[in-house]
Amino acid sequence: MKRLNESFLAKNMQSVLCCVTSEAEKRIFTDELGYKSTQVVITGYPRFDALQDTSAGHREILMMPTHRSWLFGVEREVFVNSDYYRRYMDLLNSPRLIALLEEHDLTLMFYVHPSIGEHRDAFASVSKRVQVVPYDSYALDDLMMRCKLLVTDYSSIAWDVYYMGKPTVFYQYDTQAYLDTWGSYIDLSKECPGERAETHGELLGLIESYVDNGFALKEEFSALREKRYAFLDADNARRVCDVLKKRRL
Repeated sequence: MKRLNESFLAKNMQSVLCCVTSEAEKRIFTDELGYKSTQVVITGYPRFDALQDTSAGHREILMMPTHRSWLFGVEREVFVNSDYYRRYMDLLNSPRLIALLEEHDLTLMFYVHPSIGEHRDAFASVSKRVQVVPYDSYALDDLMMRCKLLVTDYSSIAWDVYYMGKPTVFYQYDTQAYLDTWGSYIDLSKECPGERAETHGELLGLIESYVDNGFALKEEFSALREKRYAFLDADNARRVCDVLKKRRL
């Protein structure tokens, strides 16, 4: 969902082999980053092998927005007056969201992105149903495996959650600013692995719809899942090792 900077170009990386998850991702490496087709193999990511749905016994929604480069290193006053901060504080303290969490015995885990750093203590909620989670207090993969639903904006963790067959809702209120700054390899309005919201109300409506359906991945995204990944198993590391052996690397 985010275009890579020049340091990832083939001429700068000097990589022998790139392991990817699909034909679509392979095209990014060959068409956008300048790798030869023989340098890119579709194996899946070894890290996916460790992903397991451990949400049984947990009633958690994971919310993790990514950072905004224009907020790097700003002073506290600038940060707390930013649209980013105000929107998420409104969400964390939304009476509608808190009532939903209370009614369905749910907890919202708001994971503060590491790049927020010195401002992580600026986030808070009036409800005990909302937990603000500093990045160094939980392993993110554990939270992904425990959650019933992910709410993010542009974070690549959505692909890990989707691999597990769990739903994601994308809160993309500033898409144009994001595209102007980073760019994307996909059409964010059509190709995200989940439903999109551009407003506070739309987001809460989508969260409610997933609570109501028992957090099941909706049919359209379930059908697309097999097209997004060449493999949906726990053999990704084995395939990487097979390629390394075959090529004597």
